[in-house]
Amino acid sequence: MNHTAQKRALFSCFALAGCFTVFSARLIDLQVTKHDEYAKIALEIHGTRQTKPAQRGRIMDIHGESLAQNEPVRTVVADATLINDRAEMATLLSTALGLPHAQLMEKLSRTAYSQALKKEMPSPYIVLKKEVPVNVTSDLSAKLVERKMRGITFETASTRVYPNEHMLCHVLGYVNGRNEGVDGVERTMDQFLRGHDGFRYSERDRTGKEIFVYRGQERDARNGNNVRLTIDMGLQNIVEMEMDAAIKQFHPKSATVILMQPKTGEILALSNRPNYNPNIQEGVPEDHRRDRAVTDGVEPGSTFKIVTTTAALTEKLVRADTMINCENGYFAPFHLHDHHPYPDLSVHDILVHSSNIGAAKLGIQLGDQRFYDYVRRFGFGERTGVNLPGEVSGIVHPLHTWSKYSITRIPMGQEVEATPLQIVTAMSAIANGGHLHDAADHSRHHRRAGPRHREVSGAGNSPGRFQGGDRCRARCARGRRQPEGHRRPRPRGRLQGRRQDGHGAEIRREDAPAQPRTLHRLFRRLHAGGRSRFRLPRAGRRSTGLARQKLWRYGRRSRFLSHRRKSRTLPRAQAHGGRTHGQCDGAQRLPRSMKLDALLSHSAIVKVVGPTDRDITHLTYDSRRVKPGTLFFALKGEKVDGTAFIDAAIAAGAEAIVTENATFRTRATNIVVANARNTMADFAAAFYQNPARALKIAGVTGTNGKTTTAFLIKHICEAAQLRCGLLGTVRYEIGDRVLPASRTTPESLDVHEMLWQMRSAGCKACAMEVSSHALVQARVRDVEFDAAIFTNLTQDHLDYHKTMEAYFEAKARMFSELAAQKKKQGKAIINLDDRYGAQLVTRFGKAIPITTYGLGVHADFRASNVRIDFHGTSYQLDAGGRSYLVRLPLIGQFNVYNSLAAVAAANAMGIEVRNCVLALANATAVPGRLEAVPAQRQFRVFVDYAHTDDALLNVIKTCRELNPARLIVVFGCGGNRDKTKRPRMGAVVDQHADHAIVTSDNPRKEEPLAIIEDIKPGMRRGNYEVIVDRREAIFKAVAMAQPRDIILIAGKGHENYQEFADRTMPFDDVAVARQALEGKRSED
Repeated sequence: MNHTAQKRALFSCFALAGCFTVFSARLIDLQVTKHDEYAKIALEIHGTRQTKPAQRGRIMDIHGESLAQNEPVRTVVADATLINDRAEMATLLSTALGLPHAQLMEKLSRTAYSQALKKEMPSPYIVLKKEVPVNVTSDLSAKLVERKMRGITFETASTRVYPNEHMLCHVLGYVNGRNEGVDGVERTMDQFLRGHDGFRYSERDRTGKEIFVYRGQERDARNGNNVRLTIDMGLQNIVEMEMDAAIKQFHPKSATVILMQPKTGEILALSNRPNYNPNIQEGVPEDHRRDRAVTDGVEPGSTFKIVTTTAALTEKLVRADTMINCENGYFAPFHLHDHHPYPDLSVHDILVHSSNIGAAKLGIQLGDQRFYDYVRRFGFGERTGVNLPGEVSGIVHPLHTWSKYSITRIPMGQEVEATPLQIVTAMSAIANGGHLHDAADHSRHHRRAGPRHREVSGAGNSPGRFQGGDRCRARCARGRRQPEGHRRPRPRGRLQGRRQDGHGAEIRREDAPAQPRTLHRLFRRLHAGGRSRFRLPRAGRRSTGLARQKLWRYGRRSRFLSHRRKSRTLPRAQAHGGRTHGQCDGAQRLPRSMKLDALLSHSAIVKVVGPTDRDITHLTYDSRRVKPGTLFFALKGEKVDGTAFIDAAIAAGAEAIVTENATFRTRATNIVVANARNTMADFAAAFYQNPARALKIAGVTGTNGKTTTAFLIKHICEAAQLRCGLLGTVRYEIGDRVLPASRTTPESLDVHEMLWQMRSAGCKACAMEVSSHALVQARVRDVEFDAAIFTNLTQDHLDYHKTMEAYFEAKARMFSELAAQKKKQGKAIINLDDRYGAQLVTRFGKAIPITTYGLGVHADFRASNVRIDFHGTSYQLDAGGRSYLVRLPLIGQFNVYNSLAAVAAANAMGIEVRNCVLALANATAVPGRLEAVPAQRQFRVFVDYAHTDDALLNVIKTCRELNPARLIVVFGCGGNRDKTKRPRMGAVVDQHADHAIVTSDNPRKEEPLAIIEDIKPGMRRGNYEVIVDRREAIFKAVAMAQPRDIILIAGKGHENYQEFADRTMPFDDVAVARQALEGKRSED
């Protein structure tokens, strides 16, 4: 019995083992062998691939004005199964969308829905209308919610819009339904404008709810690059108006105008008639799409006599006063006629009177071969290479095909065919001294795009990634192809005219010409510098293929003359009719002088000794900048008292002195005040005409995050077409100018001057960092803010403020001054998660409008579901009762706070939250703020400005969230600054870093080793080493890094110098880290 039981037990064990083996084999087969097969089947069933469309880049003129842009639109979609009252829905949609009621009833009917299902359409949804403006759908959505009606959804898309409609249509071209460029710059620069779509794989359950992103397969869309043209819209508007007026009078079938800067070959304006509206493609005749400037060849006519005359003068066959027998109007051997019977004419008068016979005789003197060479060297018979499609080369017949009459016909513009652009380019060669520009030449400052040049700037998620290629630069260096052994023509000699009013002919070379001088009246009248380079003869009554003469005779008293007068004050390189630094449309000019007594009325004065009727032309607090007419402010600094330089200022020509001391000088007016800094701010605001009132200004204060927040505000404003200046720690940006920053917030005099310059440069807004020092020293006095942002407050600058309470009160000044503003009702933007921010809300909650931000549920702008990786940060933004998905290409939770502050501030400045969120997706990295150093290594290197214990803790935590194998921190502390934070910074690194290298920062007048000794008490674990030389410390960190490590170089960030007691030497953490990664140890 026992034996039988034993057998049964044994049999059962073997059976169970066999079953287990079978199940295990099957499990291995399913999970390992056939894993990919079944995973693919599962993906097909539950997986979806969502396309993330890329935005096409903008096309702008030379000043950044948008010529082609994307505008958000929506597609209105209906789900018939959810609509109960079709008639009411059709009535509402008909009114909102402008569609016939009957058509909507048919689309919304159950029958249509059933047909859709029978045809096995991919979804039962019915598209009602595409490309509906967002404001229309927003109103419609509100009405649907109000009436509690379901079944209508909106799909977001974008459409290409050309704001100027017909203007520049042939230059810009247009795009088709697939967002591909079809004509113009849209076509030639399509590869840069188009961008690259992204995608996202995800898996969904039975109900369609997303489970997770499938195996991390996700790529963000990379938006297209922006393209900047050399077109100047100010000049383009003038060209369009003049052209329309002339066409109205003369009724030509077609017309072309090209305005070119001869010095660089840049096209400043281009217009054709007939034209079309690129926003509306249906029903446009093909003839209207043709860009006649580059596709239509015509006989140049009498314009070509300039080429003939230039060739003869260059070859020294004649001089300007050489007399030519014009046969009394008839040249019998070649059957040539003149309009009037001229006997003998000088070469100058041949051009003045447009003599056919004179031009023919000059051609005969040149001879066939030599004249043919000059025609080709002027660029006729080959394309200019402009960035516009469809360009033709024109016709210059080979020399062996010439008849005996050709040498007399071609000099007067017959038997040759050229495009308008070729003619303008040839005339420019004469105007600029003989250089025939290739269409790909680059200007001195910019790399511009079409129609002559190209500048491609980042507009997508990877800004600035495309910067032009070597092939383009090589082509620029080569210039235009020339026949072997030939040189470009240069006009020699001078034609002396009897009249200098534009009706006589004059050719002259100048070494530093100022402005274009090409085809006839249009180009002659556009003159900025007062020195013409090329004056053309009076136009004759007969016209050739371009109908040039009468058209521009009509325009000789046109708006170009007034434009010329306006532009005389512009810098020569900028005298193109566009905006320059210090001048723009609608901006008031800086007064030549202001009476001292007028300034005195703007501030509290204790005593004045001396005359007050003096003219003040300049304000300064630096005696080295004093010049005659200056008002000098003798300020008391931490180290130097400005009263010591009063005598030097008076000797340099100062008219008046502002001081807090009652020390009087007889040669200047002495103004005694209680607070010289307050008076300087008051006087500066009055002298510069209160520029802050004309700008939307956002001021950012706080210990950490000021720079990034200010940069993000500027970026959002620029994306919303609100030109924005910047004053901050990294740099000052004034229009197109970028200046190095001497301090976070400049002196009040500099602030008001730079705000005035921003206003004059066309800026409408300004993002400004406001330091605690600036608030105490009244540097932003009389600057009224639209938004005042408080980021956070941690211990710093106690060497100046002494206590945290005094430091906090300095920051709070910004909001007490905000409450006292008279011209603006500013809004406070406060970080509610910071305890000092909560105190500000309590203190000023009833005095000023406050918007809070943070991660807490009580914040007005709240972030949640934060995700951080090497590519950036994403989170959900809840604001104004709506939710938004924010994608920020900056790393770290502290950048979540910075972006929240920027969005709230921009919203206070009038920008919609949705537009702010869209702009953040394309934000660029701030120099020295967790800046990644490019490295083809298996570890990462970051450089950050963190120089407080709180900032250092935040950036280290961010690095930790990236899951490194080890975190290596290189840091130090600045000399002659708050010493109490040194051990705390050491403690932060000691607790959160795997290894630390303690080194020098900016030791200034302290000993580097003494500073390091102050840091050591906080580093108790001993996981550090000391390398005083910062360069060696960075090299050591890179040398010891292993795969998946992160190196953080903290303290200096964007700074490109290192301060010692006896010297300041160049030093850039990013550059040194790059050298270390490349294995270079050069000291430069």
